[in-house]
Amino acid sequence: MTDSSARRFVVAYAILVALLDLSVLLPGNPYTSVRGFVVSVGIQAIIVWRLWHGSSLSWLVAMLFAAGTVVSLVLMQPPLEAGVILMFVLSVVQVLILWVYALAGPRPLSGHVGTPPEPLRQ
Repeated sequence: MTDSSARRFVVAYAILVALLDLSVLLPGNPYTSVRGFVVSVGIQAIIVWRLWHGSSLSWLVAMLFAAGTVVSLVLMQPPLEAGVILMFVLSVVQVLILWVYALAGPRPLSGHVGTPPEPLRQ
């Protein structure tokens, strides 16, 4: 995978995270607080920033957040409302994007990683 195609996956993931955050702000959500929203956006911004730089730890955290949302919605069996369906669909698409990103495997940005060292000259 080239650097630009890997970054397209990160941009797509970031757009889905932003849409999910905006869906939380829709009227009728009793779980919205300003402090919680700001902390959530901050953590997600750090995850996206580290994904942009190819961090596997940030990929794991992002996958746990997205997959955890899907699993918790399935286990809770909430009533099928527009917000719940939107959250479920966006989380499933996040999991799919992160899965494809991992399968394609972000490559090192420079040719120095993974190349054998040159022999010492005497």
